[in-house]
Amino acid sequence: MELIAIEIICLVITVATLVMMTRTSFTVDGTRITPFIRSYIAFIIYLSSAIIIHLQGAQVIALMPALLKTLFFLHIFVIPVFIIIWFSDTERRILQSTTKRSILITQIVLVAFFVAASLIDIPRSHLFVFNGAGVWEGGNGVWLMLALSTVLTLISYGSFLLFRVMLTRFNLFGLLVTSITVITSLFFYAFFAHPYLFSTVGTSILLFSFLEWQRRELTLDPLTKIPNYTSCRNRLRQLTFHMRENTIFMIDIENFRLINDRYGTAIGDRVLAAFAASLSSLGGNTLAYRLFSNRFAIVSKRLSHPEIVRIVNTIRAKAAQGWKFDEHHISIHLQFAIVETPLGSNTPEEVIESLEFTMAQIKEQRKLSAIIFNQRLVLIRRRRLEILSSLRDAINDESKVMVHYQPIIDCSDKRIVAAEALMRLADPHLGMIGPSEFIPAAEHTGLIRELTAIMLRKVCTMLAAHPAMNLSHITINISGADMVSPEMGSRLLSIILESGVDPSKIVFEVTESMLLGSAAQILKNWKLFTEQGVRFMLDDFGTGYANIESLVTLPFEIVKLDRCVINNEANDYQLLALITSMLKRLGKLMVAEGVKNRTQLEVAVRHGVHYIQGYYFSKPVEEDQLIQWLDHSMCIVGQDQD
Repeated sequence: MELIAIEIICLVITVATLVMMTRTSFTVDGTRITPFIRSYIAFIIYLSSAIIIHLQGAQVIALMPALLKTLFFLHIFVIPVFIIIWFSDTERRILQSTTKRSILITQIVLVAFFVAASLIDIPRSHLFVFNGAGVWEGGNGVWLMLALSTVLTLISYGSFLLFRVMLTRFNLFGLLVTSITVITSLFFYAFFAHPYLFSTVGTSILLFSFLEWQRRELTLDPLTKIPNYTSCRNRLRQLTFHMRENTIFMIDIENFRLINDRYGTAIGDRVLAAFAASLSSLGGNTLAYRLFSNRFAIVSKRLSHPEIVRIVNTIRAKAAQGWKFDEHHISIHLQFAIVETPLGSNTPEEVIESLEFTMAQIKEQRKLSAIIFNQRLVLIRRRRLEILSSLRDAINDESKVMVHYQPIIDCSDKRIVAAEALMRLADPHLGMIGPSEFIPAAEHTGLIRELTAIMLRKVCTMLAAHPAMNLSHITINISGADMVSPEMGSRLLSIILESGVDPSKIVFEVTESMLLGSAAQILKNWKLFTEQGVRFMLDDFGTGYANIESLVTLPFEIVKLDRCVINNEANDYQLLALITSMLKRLGKLMVAEGVKNRTQLEVAVRHGVHYIQGYYFSKPVEEDQLIQWLDHSMCIVGQDQD
């Protein structure tokens, strides 16, 4: 009766777990949890038939011989079937692969052959021997069935070993323990007639499987209820391992921070959840993931170019249509980076880096909102990696950081009154690298702070070495990362003060777009600098970022007009006239950058611009050339540039 009690307890646990499973609606990587129901049904059949047979043996119930034989065969044959189903479902859950279909077919054929042989043998009773009451008494059939089940278990685990690079150590170890436990229980069943051990092992396996599914729910993003970055990375590991042809989209919601600032994070979260739901509803074998914050991904089978365009337009149309939350109607603008696999080295890291690089290209160029990673971008990415390596070398060897100076000319007498310090990297293999290439890489990797410190130190060293140099100031570009950090503000100020240079000789160029983030800390650093005499210049004025409020509320003494203002000839330079008129009323000094010819110079002077910077007078030059000009003559003769 103890055996019957154990089997009843196992049946109750299995049925209860099955009920909980059927009420669980979550998915992992687009696969519902319910495929494991087949394993549960098979094992419930095994337990139910075992309980009935053992109740018959204990003379609690009485069954007809034919029914008892049928239950016995059902009880025996369901063991290998259960093993095949459980390992097959586990393979699909962990590997999401059908590449082992041939192995599965082989296992099914073996079981089918054994079942057929057993049924054919019934009249002769060689494999299974029954008495007149239909009770099994002997034969090699049970032993052979358990041996077959052991072989099936070994085949299944061996097939997992073929794909071990796709499995975590936890999964591989768990499968090993499961296989050993199953084989041990079959051994005890065959040689010691202890079937309750297999019942207990089977129940434990199914219970742990359900708990593992519950644990994997952690790979769902809690806000949007779609798979998260970890799940996406695991999926990419599977795709790259199998060399699958897929199309992968990375989708970025542009300026999402502004939605949170305007409507609050609660509304922002609802927008993200609604957008995730729209991605999940695309269908067509596409799986949506939330990578982080306002960035999502879609993984699909390889798509043709028209299909890619259709998906992009579908998502973009839904985003433009927007959603209504309370009294707010909110639409979003999207950017798409697209990668087609397999790639060169074909690793998950390469796919992710290619997506991020393509997205960075979109944000830098701002010409297209959707770009497919291609061979041209491969070459650009390779160049970017080479520059990043050179950048890291320059951080460790400051002699590779070169400072060039572009003179700033007084419009009244054409004399050099200031200069802008511009960085270059001297690489023995790549040559001289300009800031347009290495500054974005430095900002992306967080190395920009070190570059700014090196730059400021070199400028201060130059000013300290030439105290008689008659320059009003040297301007230095600083980034948002420099201004948002309190430690960086103190570090830069220490460099200036320790050099003994008059702080008023240093002017930091900042863009108003930089001031949009972490304004409180930026203003603290601003005050820290200005209290010591360091001045600030508003850069890129006229590009659409700067506004009147910034000019009024922030103590900019100097405003640099972007080259697009000087180059805009529409309506006889009306844009330039409006801007300069306003700045003169505000009492600001004006620098026009990008002046390339005499016509632009004359227009700038006519509209009251105070200083000129551009190729008309000089390209950025090395320190020695600037010193030579200042020592001999502070006037430069202009020359038109093509």
